[in-house]
Amino acid sequence: MYFTMDYPAPVKLCAGMSFSIQVTFRPVKREKYDDFIEFSCNAGRFYIPVRAVLPYADLQVPSSLDFGYCPAKETTTKTFNFTNTGELDVNYAWLLDSPFQLTPSTGCIKPGETHSITARFEPVDASVFVATAVCEMQGEGEIASVKISGIGKYPYISVEESKIDFGNVLVGKIVEKTFKLSNQSMVPATFEATRTELEHDRVFTFRPSQGTIPPNGYEAVTISYVPVATGTLTCESFAISTPAGNTKTITCQGYAEGPGVVLSSS
Repeated sequence: MYFTMDYPAPVKLCAGMSFSIQVTFRPVKREKYDDFIEFSCNAGRFYIPVRAVLPYADLQVPSSLDFGYCPAKETTTKTFNFTNTGELDVNYAWLLDSPFQLTPSTGCIKPGETHSITARFEPVDASVFVATAVCEMQGEGEIASVKISGIGKYPYISVEESKIDFGNVLVGKIVEKTFKLSNQSMVPATFEATRTELEHDRVFTFRPSQGTIPPNGYEAVTISYVPVATGTLTCESFAISTPAGNTKTITCQGYAEGPGVVLSSS
């Protein structure tokens, strides 16, 4: 029994008198309890209902979170909020399989409070990923869940020309050329330009040397050539790569010439 009383004994009440009865409640799980107390008297029997409603825990969360198309082997983030609409403090823990991750994954949310969660998606390849984020309450088990989905896609970058020749340039002079780096995919493309050979003098400079190109967009990249040694022909290759492994190579070439001197007989 969830409600208990002392062993019943006859009680005689005169007009105007009162008598207190102690009722003990021992719940075994979180639910609503209904019972009644039966009273017997000379006039017959009557019943007093006894009810107990425990404070409840409840979290309001979004039903789903969709990342849409995201670049493979890169991290995309989204945020969502959840609110404690119950009557108890909730010590929660979010459980979720990779390639998704939630931060913070644990915490305590009080009644009426709203917490913000950052979701991260890092697809390992070009596939569809679906998982369920389960929120567990300490000592109570699952209390809420959110369906999370995302699609990994490989970004594809291209260059309009693979070789850039600066020709003859006077030592110390700065010459710049610009080329278009395009992203021919439906996801953002993060790129970085690196030198393939480090033993050469640094006479070529990329600006910007890294960045992110929007889907079906492009980035205007400027290369600066500053020759330092007269009579040297410099030919250097640069790799422009994405985290997913898409790489394009650009070769830069330039000849450093010194100032011309003309002698006159006059």
